Amino acid sequence: MSNNKDKILRISALIFMIISVGHLLRLIFGLEAVIGGFNIPKYFSILALIIFGLLSYFSFKATR
Repeated sequence: MSNNKDKILRISALIFMIISVGHLLRLIFGLEAVIGGFNIPKYFSILALIIFGLLSYFSFKATR
């Protein structure tokens, strides 16, 4: 059972890492994000980068 839990935690950590890298790339390259005609501000990506980065870190840490 523990092996299955570790596998799920690693997959979720990888997904969180991909999302955080996406937000980091948006900040580095200055890309715009528009949803329904509304321009998403850069501080949203900073906040998302921190949140998803921490989720990824703690998910990887929980597998050890």
